[in-house]
Amino acid sequence: MRIAVIEDEEGSREGLIRLIESIGEEFQVVGEASDAYEGMELVRRVLPDLVITDVCMSGMDGIEMIEELQKTSWCKSQFVIVSAYSEFAYAQRALRFKVSDYLLKPISYEEVESVLYRLSHHIEGYVCEASGIDERFPIPQNVSPIVAQAIAIIKKEYACPLSLEGISARLNISCEYLSQLFSRQMHVTLIAYLKRYRVEVARNLLLERRWTVQEIASMVGYHNEKYFYKVFKDIVEISPMEYVKKMLNI
Repeated sequence: MRIAVIEDEEGSREGLIRLIESIGEEFQVVGEASDAYEGMELVRRVLPDLVITDVCMSGMDGIEMIEELQKTSWCKSQFVIVSAYSEFAYAQRALRFKVSDYLLKPISYEEVESVLYRLSHHIEGYVCEASGIDERFPIPQNVSPIVAQAIAIIKKEYACPLSLEGISARLNISCEYLSQLFSRQMHVTLIAYLKRYRVEVARNLLLERRWTVQEIASMVGYHNEKYFYKVFKDIVEISPMEYVKKMLNI
């Protein structure tokens, strides 16, 4: 994924660039700018997949820049905005301009990693149409808001690195409480639910026959192909390729 970073505070800009590049070699910062006007020229010149921009900058702010860029015929970038918590209400108007996500300062490694992996899969055409899957994985009406939020995170970010610890931290509760609550209300552990959801997406992708098993493993959040094989076989009871042959009669 090719990324442009637009931030008027030099230290914050350099720190964000270092953070992005530390997440993985697939994330490449192709340019940086210190204000919205430089940012617009940068985007026109390098045509990045993703633009990460601060909201509050002198002159034109980040949201005005996004609005102007989206009026052009050549800008196909996705946008993520960065704002301080005190600016969040102001930044919410960016949602009208199809902003893909937002990051609140101080930015954490885990938040940036989650956003980048989710958007990279979308950009590369990896997002599977999940409406049929969601029908098979409905959120029961009688579960608590906490469990519903955990399920929503899984459905939205299954391609990203997810863990019980990470999800519970985002929900501001302990791992133990989330684990017990989820298991009691869903009759399955959170990690087991995550595995089943990922495998269901993988089954759909396998039948499209557009990607290798290794690519699909990565697309559903498993960067270790052998572990993906194990999880898939534990749930489906046959290997990914055996599943394809069985379903397509080949």
